[in-house]
Amino acid sequence: MSATGAMRLSDELEHWLRSDADKTLGGLIDLFGERSFAILFLFLLGPSALPLPTGGVTQVLDRV
Repeated sequence: MSATGAMRLSDELEHWLRSDADKTLGGLIDLFGERSFAILFLFLLGPSALPLPTGGVTQVLDRV
């Protein structure tokens, strides 16, 4: 815990993943409440911002 007594996000996620709680988006929303918007934003939109190959989709669309 930090000096303020609040758990870090990573600690809360680790505790949730090790618990018997539902591992769904609803479970995340229940756990984080009002903070869930920012967390879901990172989980759902963050991967699309990574510079990873798209499996050839760009080459197909480039030739159209």
